[in-house]
Amino acid sequence: MWDRRKKKSEKQIFLECHFNDIGHHLGQKKTVHRIQSKYYWLGIVKDVVDWIKVCETCQHAERNKNLARTVRPIKVDGPWDILAIEII
Repeated sequence: MWDRRKKKSEKQIFLECHFNDIGHHLGQKKTVHRIQSKYYWLGIVKDVVDWIKVCETCQHAERNKNLARTVRPIKVDGPWDILAIEII
């Protein structure tokens, strides 16, 4: 492990490590692991958590994931109006 923070800010290091090679945003654990493989400073985990909380792309993805899990009732006029079968 080495510390090159004098040349790069911690935020720049986070941004480089938060995106994977194909442009996806990595989560907290993977981002911390990528940072810790090359850099060290006190409070890395807290900094990563704080930065991910304000990452617009991550927050948008999290909102969409939560919406997908929400059960939404379907309004029907009467019994047997809608019938669905899931075959797995």
